[in-house]
Amino acid sequence: MASGERADDSRLRPLPARRVGPGCFLIPFRAGDMDERDRMLEKAQEVGRIISQLPEYAYLRAARREIDEDRDATELLNRLRDLQSTLMEAVGRGEQPTEEQEREFAELQEKVQTNARYQALISSQANFEKLMERVDRAIGEGVRKGEESRIILPT
Repeated sequence: MASGERADDSRLRPLPARRVGPGCFLIPFRAGDMDERDRMLEKAQEVGRIISQLPEYAYLRAARREIDEDRDATELLNRLRDLQSTLMEAVGRGEQPTEEQEREFAELQEKVQTNARYQALISSQANFEKLMERVDRAIGEGVRKGEESRIILPT
Protein backbone atom coordinates (compact mmCIF):
# COMPACT_ATOMS: atom_id res chain seq x y z
CA MET A 1 0.00 0.00 0.00
CA ALA A 2 1.44 3.38 -0.97
CA SER A 3 2.04 6.03 1.62
CA GLY A 4 -1.06 8.11 2.33
CA GLU A 5 -3.42 5.31 1.31
CA ARG A 6 -5.65 3.85 3.97
CA ALA A 7 -6.78 0.29 4.23
CA ASP A 8 -10.48 -0.20 3.58
CA ASP A 9 -11.85 0.14 7.09
CA SER A 10 -15.50 -0.26 6.07
CA ARG A 11 -15.49 -3.56 7.95
CA LEU A 12 -14.66 -1.68 11.13
CA ARG A 13 -17.71 0.58 10.93
CA PRO A 14 -20.94 -1.09 12.02
CA LEU A 15 -23.88 -1.05 9.67
CA PRO A 16 -26.98 0.61 11.13
CA ALA A 17 -29.56 -1.71 12.66
CA ARG A 18 -33.13 -1.41 11.47
CA ARG A 19 -36.15 -1.68 13.80
CA VAL A 20 -38.49 -4.44 12.61
CA GLY A 21 -40.84 -4.55 15.59
CA PRO A 22 -41.17 -3.64 19.23
CA GLY A 23 -37.78 -4.38 20.79
CA CYS A 24 -36.65 -6.21 17.64
CA PHE A 25 -33.88 -5.05 15.36
CA LEU A 26 -32.50 -6.43 12.14
CA ILE A 27 -28.71 -6.29 12.20
CA PRO A 28 -27.27 -6.38 8.68
CA PHE A 29 -24.18 -8.43 7.87
CA ARG A 30 -21.27 -7.56 5.65
CA ALA A 31 -19.69 -10.08 3.32
CA GLY A 32 -17.30 -12.16 5.37
CA ASP A 33 -19.10 -11.61 8.68
CA MET A 34 -20.47 -15.15 8.72
CA ASP A 35 -17.02 -16.58 8.01
CA GLU A 36 -15.70 -14.68 11.04
CA ARG A 37 -18.58 -15.87 13.19
CA ASP A 38 -18.07 -19.46 12.04
CA ARG A 39 -14.36 -19.19 12.87
CA MET A 40 -15.17 -17.75 16.29
CA LEU A 41 -17.65 -20.57 17.02
CA GLU A 42 -15.09 -23.17 15.95
CA LYS A 43 -12.59 -21.64 18.37
CA ALA A 44 -15.24 -21.64 21.12
CA GLN A 45 -15.85 -25.34 20.49
CA GLU A 46 -12.10 -25.96 20.69
CA VAL A 47 -12.00 -24.16 24.05
CA GLY A 48 -14.88 -26.38 25.18
CA ARG A 49 -13.01 -29.52 24.11
CA ILE A 50 -9.91 -28.36 26.00
CA ILE A 51 -11.96 -27.56 29.12
CA SER A 52 -13.51 -31.04 29.00
CA GLN A 53 -10.00 -32.53 29.29
CA LEU A 54 -8.88 -30.44 32.28
CA PRO A 55 -8.67 -31.85 35.82
CA GLU A 56 -11.09 -29.23 37.21
CA TYR A 57 -13.81 -30.50 34.88
CA ALA A 58 -12.99 -34.15 35.60
CA TYR A 59 -13.19 -33.54 39.36
CA LEU A 60 -16.53 -31.75 38.98
CA ARG A 61 -17.99 -34.58 36.91
CA ALA A 62 -16.74 -37.19 39.36
CA ALA A 63 -18.15 -35.28 42.35
CA ARG A 64 -21.55 -34.93 40.65
CA ARG A 65 -21.57 -38.62 39.76
CA GLU A 66 -20.71 -39.62 43.34
CA ILE A 67 -23.52 -37.45 44.76
CA ASP A 68 -25.97 -38.86 42.21
CA GLU A 69 -24.97 -42.43 43.11
CA ASP A 70 -25.19 -41.82 46.89
CA ARG A 71 -28.84 -42.42 47.79
CA ASP A 72 -28.47 -41.02 51.31
CA ALA A 73 -26.80 -37.81 50.11
CA THR A 74 -29.36 -37.37 47.34
CA GLU A 75 -32.26 -37.93 49.73
CA LEU A 76 -30.75 -35.49 52.22
CA LEU A 77 -30.30 -32.82 49.54
CA ASN A 78 -33.84 -33.34 48.26
CA ARG A 79 -35.29 -33.05 51.78
CA LEU A 80 -33.30 -29.85 52.36
CA ARG A 81 -34.46 -28.35 49.04
CA ASP A 82 -38.09 -29.29 49.71
CA LEU A 83 -38.02 -27.79 53.18
CA GLN A 84 -36.27 -24.66 51.90
CA SER A 85 -38.94 -24.29 49.21
CA THR A 86 -41.70 -24.73 51.81
CA LEU A 87 -40.12 -22.12 54.07
CA MET A 88 -39.66 -19.64 51.20
CA GLU A 89 -43.30 -20.05 50.17
CA ALA A 90 -44.43 -19.46 53.76
CA VAL A 91 -42.27 -16.35 54.07
CA GLY A 92 -43.66 -15.17 50.72
CA ARG A 93 -47.15 -15.41 52.21
CA GLY A 94 -45.98 -13.40 55.22
CA GLU A 95 -45.89 -16.40 57.58
CA GLN A 96 -43.08 -17.14 60.01
CA PRO A 97 -41.53 -20.64 59.99
CA THR A 98 -42.29 -22.69 63.08
CA GLU A 99 -39.54 -23.50 65.56
CA GLU A 100 -39.76 -27.13 64.48
CA GLN A 101 -39.26 -26.16 60.81
CA GLU A 102 -36.30 -23.96 61.71
CA ARG A 103 -34.76 -26.72 63.83
CA GLU A 104 -35.29 -29.32 61.08
CA PHE A 105 -33.79 -26.96 58.48
CA ALA A 106 -30.72 -26.32 60.66
CA GLU A 107 -30.23 -30.06 61.26
CA LEU A 108 -30.57 -30.93 57.59
CA GLN A 109 -28.22 -28.11 56.62
CA GLU A 110 -25.60 -29.33 59.09
CA LYS A 111 -25.90 -32.93 57.84
CA VAL A 112 -25.52 -31.80 54.23
CA GLN A 113 -22.56 -29.54 54.97
CA THR A 114 -20.71 -32.29 56.86
CA ASN A 115 -21.30 -34.86 54.10
CA ALA A 116 -17.91 -35.65 52.50
CA ARG A 117 -19.38 -36.08 49.01
CA TYR A 118 -21.23 -32.78 49.26
CA GLN A 119 -18.02 -31.06 50.40
CA ALA A 120 -16.19 -32.55 47.41
CA LEU A 121 -18.93 -31.29 45.09
CA ILE A 122 -18.82 -27.76 46.51
CA SER A 123 -15.01 -27.70 46.32
CA SER A 124 -14.94 -28.96 42.73
CA GLN A 125 -17.65 -26.46 41.72
CA ALA A 126 -15.65 -23.60 43.23
CA ASN A 127 -12.48 -24.68 41.43
CA PHE A 128 -14.31 -25.04 38.11
CA GLU A 129 -15.95 -21.62 38.54
CA LYS A 130 -12.51 -20.07 39.17
CA LEU A 131 -11.27 -21.65 35.94
CA MET A 132 -14.27 -20.33 34.01
CA GLU A 133 -13.72 -16.84 35.46
CA ARG A 134 -10.14 -16.97 34.15
CA VAL A 135 -11.44 -18.03 30.72
CA ASP A 136 -13.96 -15.18 30.79
CA ARG A 137 -11.23 -12.68 31.73
CA ALA A 138 -9.02 -13.97 28.90
CA ILE A 139 -11.87 -13.51 26.40
CA GLY A 140 -12.49 -10.02 27.77
CA GLU A 141 -8.80 -9.20 27.37
CA GLY A 142 -8.92 -10.45 23.78
CA VAL A 143 -11.93 -8.21 23.10
CA ARG A 144 -10.14 -5.20 24.61
CA LYS A 145 -7.02 -5.86 22.52
CA GLY A 146 -9.21 -6.28 19.44
CA GLU A 147 -10.90 -2.94 20.10
CA GLU A 148 -7.52 -1.21 20.40
CA SER A 149 -6.07 -2.79 17.26
CA ARG A 150 -6.44 -1.01 13.92
CA ILE A 151 -5.12 -4.03 12.03
CA ILE A 152 -7.64 -5.65 9.73
CA LEU A 153 -7.33 -9.39 9.95
CA PRO A 154 -7.67 -11.40 6.75
CA THR A 155 -10.72 -13.64 6.48
